Amino acid sequence: MEIRFEENGAKAYNDEGKEVGLCEYYEKDGKWVLNHTVVNPSMKGQGIAGKLLDCVLEHAREKKVKIVPECSYVAHAFEKNPALKEEFE
Repeated sequence: MEIRFEENGAKAYNDEGKEVGLCEYYEKDGKWVLNHTVVNPSMKGQGIAGKLLDCVLEHAREKKVKIVPECSYVAHAFEKNPALKEEFE
């Protein structure tokens, strides 16, 4: 499994190089709006969505960008972890 930060988000690839998940964003008013997180159903339950989100957040930290959690997965992660909400919103 490989997680890569690419233009407008992070993608997960299996050992054969096939894309199996992504966490996408678009820029608005200098912030990253995380609007879509999805993992191939056959790969669910392996923590891939969390790793994708971590990858995007790591790059947001480096660039000092705030996050708008638009997709339900990211919104739930921010609600579960108030430190994320405080850091990025």
